[in-house]
Amino acid sequence: MQDIREGDLNAFRVVYRRHYPAAYAYAARCMRTSLEAQQIANDGFADLLLLIQSEGNTLERRFAGCLRLRLLDIVRCMAVKRCADEPGTGSLQFRAWVKAGARWPMEESGQLTIAWERLPRHMRSLLWHGISEQEKPDFISTVTGIPSRLVGDAQNDALNEFRRMRAELYLERLQLRDCRNAVAQLMDNYPSKVLDPDSLKHGSICAACRAVYGDLIHLDTRLVAQMPKQLLGWWPAGGYFAVKSATPAPLVDPPFLTRTIQRERSAPLVQNRPISPRRKNLRFKPIPLVVSFTVGLTAGHLNPWPFRPSRIVGSWSHLLFQVFHY
Repeated sequence: MQDIREGDLNAFRVVYRRHYPAAYAYAARCMRTSLEAQQIANDGFADLLLLIQSEGNTLERRFAGCLRLRLLDIVRCMAVKRCADEPGTGSLQFRAWVKAGARWPMEESGQLTIAWERLPRHMRSLLWHGISEQEKPDFISTVTGIPSRLVGDAQNDALNEFRRMRAELYLERLQLRDCRNAVAQLMDNYPSKVLDPDSLKHGSICAACRAVYGDLIHLDTRLVAQMPKQLLGWWPAGGYFAVKSATPAPLVDPPFLTRTIQRERSAPLVQNRPISPRRKNLRFKPIPLVVSFTVGLTAGHLNPWPFRPSRIVGSWSHLLFQVFHY
């Protein structure tokens, strides 16, 4: 992303080809026709480019660290606007969701989003691509920079850290000491799943702690079923995965990127640019140079007899020194 911010559009071309199948698949589940989906997907990339160039290092908190999530969020917003401006353009399911107010699921799993936002950025990317979107290790490696052979271990570490964040949120809410002790012991013993007898006894009579135990143990399935809805609102999981796997990466640039590259290439050179301190030091300074020339010439010819070439050589050496110094 840093390369894109600095004007390297070739870097954005890589982003476009890498994430286009996902953007198109998501747009295809929002819109009625494939042409509409292509238009929405390409418009989403155009907005993403402007966002990266203008926003610096900041992205919305829940999307920080995962460019794919931000892209899908942009595509969804564009699809909602298209449905509002042109009734009948969206798919039946998407139009129904928009007509109902485009509401996010109001569940207890809002705590899931809070735990997500507490994760380090690289872990969010690992969990989203590896678990929520079920990408292959080679693809995850290209996105995260982690070698393919280490992706599985890194993903497990991220999932365990996510569990720890979830447990901390539970501990912040639990008031009873027995409940707090039971959850703390659960995390101390994870992933062995061997609990202290007292914790097992407490769990047998406390429905809340049994729910906590199930949530933390099966957190990976919740990442697949609930996390996308919490982050994006609209999530047609089954159809999305099928279309994404069947969509190849494009071999040519989209029209907006072609126009942007041509505009960059044809832009005139910037005039009146500020001069750097080094360039200022190299600028010609006439007054010291004239003085140096006069003094050098006088020193070389003031006393010509006996003739001494070294005097003239020395004076011209001094003159050249002044020229390059100033």
